[in-house]
Amino acid sequence: MNTQRKAGKEMKIGIIGAGRMAQSIGLLAARAGHQVMLSNSRGPDTIRHIGQQIDCEVGTVDDVAEFGEMIVAAIHLQMSPAIPTKPLAGKIVLNPQNYFAHFGSVPQLENGELTTAEVLARLLPDSKVVKALNSILVEDIISDAR
Repeated sequence: MNTQRKAGKEMKIGIIGAGRMAQSIGLLAARAGHQVMLSNSRGPDTIRHIGQQIDCEVGTVDDVAEFGEMIVAAIHLQMSPAIPTKPLAGKIVLNPQNYFAHFGSVPQLENGELTTAEVLARLLPDSKVVKALNSILVEDIISDAR
């Protein structure tokens, strides 16, 4: 199966985050011919070298929110409140997040009140939040890509 889109049909994919998951998704999306922009909380100058390595743009979180037709929230679940709400209204937001309590306890998850999918969905009520890639190890994203 050919996963590459025809010329002129590439999608703009914005990735909030610049860690291993974000880089893996960005690399594969860029290889498939999509336009990609990565961001992090410290600013584009701190990840410019990553953008060069995977052949994508870098920007602020707000830049990514504006740029992307589809957004990937590749940050720790506990950082989700930093995701801008209004610019993502109506957009698809992929959620690969899992809960790791060592990054900070989330009582609603601890007591079973919410799932990890619901945490981001509640923060982005006007977006189409889709749970994706949270059951694959980041080490396998590139090697298992199809």
